[in-house]
Amino acid sequence: TPLYVLDADDFRARCTAWLEAFADGDVHYGGKAFLAPAVVGWLAELGLCLDVCSGGELAVARVGGMPPQRVVFHGNNKSAAEIRQAVEWGVGCIVLDSAHELARVARAAEGAGTRQSVMIRVKPGVDADTHASWATGGEDTKFGLSMASGEAAAAVRAVLGEPALDLIGLHSH
Repeated sequence: TPLYVLDADDFRARCTAWLEAFADGDVHYGGKAFLAPAVVGWLAELGLCLDVCSGGELAVARVGGMPPQRVVFHGNNKSAAEIRQAVEWGVGCIVLDSAHELARVARAAEGAGTRQSVMIRVKPGVDADTHASWATGGEDTKFGLSMASGEAAAAVRAVLGEPALDLIGLHSH
């Protein structure tokens, strides 16, 4: 059985250092690093934001007490049910990974009677010298919308035409 041991004081000190370094911005913790209700509680208490990329991580964020407005929901495999749950809970932002997902989020926001903040994940066309399965910025990656092909620009226009969506920026790796 695996055992994870975290030093709460060290974790909090590192989070505080990031918050101090970026006092004029938001600091986001990537839930995929390690997520448990206690960790979410520490993040919430310290004032960090939380990036989640699955319904399971979204559920842990809720159980751990993270304010929904400080949650960013991204990932390229969000189900319609997960999107609906995120919108209904009031997540601060959903990162759109495809035109299909854009429509799903718009319908979920309309159904909830809300305006959902979104970012569009773009492929910046940058190829890193790394293993192919780790590369997420090139044109051939499955993540995001292509800037070179005009796909990302079309998504921007589509979001701007959706009254239930509020475009707050772009997202890339």
